[in-house]
Amino acid sequence: MKKRGFCIAVVAVAVALLLIYEIVGLRGFGIELEETAESIVGMTLTRGLGGVVFFVLLWYLGYNVLNPIKKPFFKSLAFCIPAFLVVINNLHIYTLAIGVEKVTAGGGMIALLALECFCVGLFEEMAFRGVVFLGILERRRRGVRDIVIAILLSSAIFGVIHAVNLFYMSPGAVLQQIGYSFLIGAMCSVVLVKTKNIWLCVILHGIFNFGGALVPTLGTGFTWDIPTVVVTVIIAVLTTVYMTVSLVRVPMETLDEIFRKK
Repeated sequence: MKKRGFCIAVVAVAVALLLIYEIVGLRGFGIELEETAESIVGMTLTRGLGGVVFFVLLWYLGYNVLNPIKKPFFKSLAFCIPAFLVVINNLHIYTLAIGVEKVTAGGGMIALLALECFCVGLFEEMAFRGVVFLGILERRRRGVRDIVIAILLSSAIFGVIHAVNLFYMSPGAVLQQIGYSFLIGAMCSVVLVKTKNIWLCVILHGIFNFGGALVPTLGTGFTWDIPTVVVTVIIAVLTTVYMTVSLVRVPMETLDEIFRKK
């Protein structure tokens, strides 16, 4: 009962703060920022509070994925190396290195954007991998087929939810966002199944978002050149094969550790 009451209180406070922000905004508190900074701060606040809500909900549900240094941590980190290559590659390292893309903002804005991306990753991973994916998987996990269904279904939900961006983005851009959201969601789902550590998913998601947002938000010259596309395709294909093989080899009994209520 105490656990439930604590969770309700935290969620109520978070929702109240979100409502206050939506009604008065930053300027209601006398905070004046230029447009880009205001947008980043707004996203950081709203997604951060949303992340807290779903963190508390995940804790209440009792899924054992919240320990950030869950053993064997370094083995889990090693498993995630291909996933880290995927998300780091989203930074367009080659075009930045040769000067085609440039970051024009200062260190403070870059750090603020990194915080926003972490908060978005926190919110979306706690919600879609933590609550939605594990909620689906908990109900049926008799074999690898059930894991795959849970991954596809939760990733599809995660992808389609981005259709709300049609209000301020072009249909082509939204369709692209739905596609890569589905793929990142599926990759993070496999990472969660293999490592039982949702914080690795949060970090991967945050890095991916940061790489994709850095130049478009705080720089100039964003482009997809041929070397970047080729490298992206190679890494994506190899990581997909790696994740698929790893998933097939998951012993079903290891999932019991996630759903063993404390």
